[in-house]
Amino acid sequence: MTSTTKDVRKKVIIVGGGFAGVSMARHLGHDARFDVQLFSNRDHFLYYPALYGTATGHSAIESAVPMDFVLYDVPRVALTKQEVTSFDPKKHTITTATGETHHYDTLVLALGVVTSYFGIPGLEEYSYGIKSMEEVARLRSHLHDELVKNGRLEKEYAVVGAGPTGVELAASLTSYLRRIARMHRIKPTKIKINLIEAAPRILPRMTETASDMIAKRLRKLGVTVMTGKTVQADTPTSLVVDGKALPTETTIWTAGVANHPFFQKNSEHFTFDKRHKVVVDDHMLATKDVYVLGDNAGTEYSGLAEVAVSDGVFLAKHFIRLADGKLPKPNKGPHPIPFIPIGKGPSVVIPVGEHWALVEYKQLVITGLLAWWIRRAADFLGYWDVMPFFMALTVWTADRSEVTDCATCRLKT
Repeated sequence: MTSTTKDVRKKVIIVGGGFAGVSMARHLGHDARFDVQLFSNRDHFLYYPALYGTATGHSAIESAVPMDFVLYDVPRVALTKQEVTSFDPKKHTITTATGETHHYDTLVLALGVVTSYFGIPGLEEYSYGIKSMEEVARLRSHLHDELVKNGRLEKEYAVVGAGPTGVELAASLTSYLRRIARMHRIKPTKIKINLIEAAPRILPRMTETASDMIAKRLRKLGVTVMTGKTVQADTPTSLVVDGKALPTETTIWTAGVANHPFFQKNSEHFTFDKRHKVVVDDHMLATKDVYVLGDNAGTEYSGLAEVAVSDGVFLAKHFIRLADGKLPKPNKGPHPIPFIPIGKGPSVVIPVGEHWALVEYKQLVITGLLAWWIRRAADFLGYWDVMPFFMALTVWTADRSEVTDCATCRLKT
């Protein structure tokens, strides 16, 4: 990107309405020297850390925040609800799914990741996910439909993948199922939640101590933790794990993600690392006038929300410095994050059931109600990262009680 002049506004197109794209749009959108257009295929911002809560009865607005909230104080940012399918670096244009073309001076790609089933038979067809509001609505409808059809809860449920999402969901699922059974005036029966992980332990990005403490908490909540297990197939009535069929009509897949297919479709313009993420330089540049942020970038801690936010802020400040005629600010390594990585990465806060969480920061581990409140505070800061203070406060204080209309199973916002 070259320096701007007082008379020419640079057209910056940002593709992707997630943490990285929104944080960059918000920080750059206040500068009149830039003409910012944000492309997203959704009319809401998806707050991924709250999806497990929406899947187990909390308000949908905690997860799906209207873009009007997010961009309320940056009217300069033009929001276009379209999917971008390709770009031409020579012509400096993008093309949308409807065939429209738009010119850019600088292109920023932050499309996030998609679900990967690793080619396991039956998973894509029969399992449920919680990576979008559509998936969450489908899961909740299934849970209610099965309850009404059978007049009882299933005996076994399977959650595959013991990363943060899988752990948080498994911990909340038992109490949620019992709540909806009571709402239907059906006597709760004994149920079993299986949390299945291929790695030797759950939460492999955390320390062994933290992993063991959370596994103990899960067992206390009635969750069966199965580590070192390989899922081989899924059917309408069972999940095959290490050659054994676990009877279940509800498999929830949280295990696999892959880089957005946009990058493979346009692979001739990129270089990829061994994780199939895009190689970028110290200032997130992937190819001439094209930058890649967040989960799509081949940086050490990509995949974390706080890293995606800091990518967006970093790049916005970089563009502003260039517009001011300043040299690029030195950056130590290809990890534009505002904190110093400690051990295996940034601090982690994992809620495990109502009013209990675990915080791990450096060598410090906090558990229980205090850690749960720390997570609540972290969620507020997460909202505030991508929307104005009062909008963040509105979303953060949204009703966290059961909000399902049992007659229709629709999610109320």
